[in-house]
Amino acid sequence: MEIIQIIVEIILILSILGFFGNLFLKEENENHLSQLAFTVVLINNILILSAFFIWMFIHFVPFNIFLFNIIKNEHYSFGFDLIWDINTVVFLLVGNIITLIIVYFSRYYMHRENGYKRFFNTILFFYLGYTITVLAGNFITLFIGWEFLGLSSFLLIAFYRDRYLPVRNAVKVFSVYRIGDVGMIMAMWALHHLVKENLLFYTLNKEKLVIHYFENQSLIGTAIALCLFITAIGKSAQFPFSYWLPRAMEGPTPSSAIFYGSLSVHMGVLLLIRTYYIWETQWLPRVLFALLGIITALMANTTARVQSSVKTQIAYSSIAQIGIMFIELALGLKWLVLIHFASNAFLRTYQLLMSPSMVIYLMRQQVYYSKLIDTPTNIWKVLPDSIYNTIYVLSQKEYNLDFIVNHYIFGTFKKIGRMTSFITPSTLMIYILPLFGMGIFFYITKVHFPVLIEHLLPEIFALIAVILSMRAFSERMNPLFVIYLIISSQLFVLLAISYNEKFEMFDSLLYLSGIILGGIISVYTLIKLKSKEENYFDLNKYYGHVYEHRFLAFIFLFGIICMIGFPATPTFIGEDVILEHIHSYQFPLAFLIALNLIIIGITGIKIYARLFLGPHCKPTHEIAIKSA
Repeated sequence: MEIIQIIVEIILILSILGFFGNLFLKEENENHLSQLAFTVVLINNILILSAFFIWMFIHFVPFNIFLFNIIKNEHYSFGFDLIWDINTVVFLLVGNIITLIIVYFSRYYMHRENGYKRFFNTILFFYLGYTITVLAGNFITLFIGWEFLGLSSFLLIAFYRDRYLPVRNAVKVFSVYRIGDVGMIMAMWALHHLVKENLLFYTLNKEKLVIHYFENQSLIGTAIALCLFITAIGKSAQFPFSYWLPRAMEGPTPSSAIFYGSLSVHMGVLLLIRTYYIWETQWLPRVLFALLGIITALMANTTARVQSSVKTQIAYSSIAQIGIMFIELALGLKWLVLIHFASNAFLRTYQLLMSPSMVIYLMRQQVYYSKLIDTPTNIWKVLPDSIYNTIYVLSQKEYNLDFIVNHYIFGTFKKIGRMTSFITPSTLMIYILPLFGMGIFFYITKVHFPVLIEHLLPEIFALIAVILSMRAFSERMNPLFVIYLIISSQLFVLLAISYNEKFEMFDSLLYLSGIILGGIISVYTLIKLKSKEENYFDLNKYYGHVYEHRFLAFIFLFGIICMIGFPATPTFIGEDVILEHIHSYQFPLAFLIALNLIIIGITGIKIYARLFLGPHCKPTHEIAIKSA
């Protein structure tokens, strides 16, 4: 076991070094950029196979690997744990082989492409996130890799950042990911209060122990399973979020193959496998998994048959297969799911890499060897033509899922935000921030409120935070005001937790450090950008300022991810600490805080995309067609 642990640590260290090493190479050194990525993944492949053969001699016994404590005190601890079991081996080996193929393919496919270095940096960033996610031994570690995958997805879809559709679809995909993150955060919070410890996936593999936790908590178990289910369907593009996967194909073909054809799209399946014994005994989640898998498989199958784009056909075919995996999991066929995952991942990678050549071949066949073929009568046709025609039209429109989700979820956020249009920069400074100051003063002086008000104060402050974040989400005119709203909403979250339970000064500083640092960087960047560019305040269009201000774009993105609590920033740890201070009966408070974190994440990335990505606002530069 010690040898395998050392190998796993080397795999993780190499993944980190590969990403940071590529950052310091020059754009012109294409060979060095691709060779470094190829070497890192190749060595990791050899190490994984070596660890697997060593594991054979200890009869495939799964075990947990504790590396270090992210934060620890007398009340709580967050450990960076890894797990080595059959699920880890299958996902890690398949992922490394596919990444090796993609990296080798990309060194030629992306040759002389503008952004060659950026592409390999993002691929290695994704590879690091994938490695952490697959090796993760607990929810905290998993969530770190999960967020890395989300950000790298956004960057790869928006690789052609001078075009409208790639940037727009990148924001859409990131938004769906963040909606799914609500379920992950709620599940982590509920599990902590149920188990009263930092739950390990190694512990979840022990069926009797998990049943002991949930034997008298069927309602909580069902709620946790449904939260995990929401996260899984968002990440794996299941109904009703299936529409995002074809739109994620806007990036280069190799990134489409590694992300949305083979690896990233299966992370929802991995989550359900890791938490299998939590929902195995819950009949409602299993029935929902099976029903949703059936609906998704049927919907995706009919949609794939009528699409004109080969990438869209492959995307919906992959969605259909993942829907079948959900059915297999509901039936308890975990081994079959692992085989199905590996088969689907390799097939979709091959199809996507071959798709450009296949399209050219079919076009040639159509031009030189086209023949009229009579459509044979379908002897199995039993339904009326009207039903077949309806299914055909719905399939062409992709069942209007894009409109439904945007109208009823994100549209609701916008409507609430517009209802709070009375919140302006002046009202924020005159009323809202002084209200926060009063809350801090009363907290420090320990002023006693009536019992009912005292119990409601945390929810009230959390609700104010959500209102501020929704106001930021709907703001389209002043990006500087949006930054102030995001910072203010985070401050009210801190106030809500402070009134809910004793919140130590160190915890407050930990949470605020990333927010304040990110806020200062973001405000400075916007002021600097305003001094260089005359018109950037209208957020109703894209400006593409990254073309002329790459450094400002980079530091602004860094500031945004600090403010929204991205992993590897202090605020991320502070958010985990906050969840520890919400009691098990305070579901509304936990939901409001989780919702706030999600909305500010979407808002921050949206501002970055609007200001720095998309077609350039100046006619002196080359401007891509909007439909490109």
